[in-house]
Amino acid sequence: MRTLWLKNKYEGFIKVDDGAKKIIKLHCTCKSFEMYCRKKIGNVSGIKYYAVPCKHLLEIFDTFVKQGYVLKIPFIEKGPMKCSAKLRKQILEVWGNECFQPNCEDENVEIHRLIPATQGGAYTILNCRPLCNKHHQLVTYHPWHRK
Repeated sequence: MRTLWLKNKYEGFIKVDDGAKKIIKLHCTCKSFEMYCRKKIGNVSGIKYYAVPCKHLLEIFDTFVKQGYVLKIPFIEKGPMKCSAKLRKQILEVWGNECFQPNCEDENVEIHRLIPATQGGAYTILNCRPLCNKHHQLVTYHPWHRK
């Protein structure tokens, strides 16, 4: 896996997996790229790992496509986008009734999606974990999670 940074004012990059010949992620801070990312794709909008390349990424993107690379399309999970009381109970039965983080025994938990809704994640038993409010805030809103 490697990241190619564009040397321009938009700080764009393309992440590729050479072994699988896949373009994993496109990113550019220009407004046209932001608009492409916000287009509705299936039932999910704002998917960060799938986008139409903007003019700043297009040249390098086309070079990879000519070499046989394909754009990774996100897995859009089948399941509800809201957590019902019944599903919450099932998730807690499977993963336990306390925070999933090691050494935290807080039983006042929220349901956290490992793959967020913006990337196609739904509320399913495999995609959800119970987290206390502190750890849920830390995981969801920490700066490294936004990239």
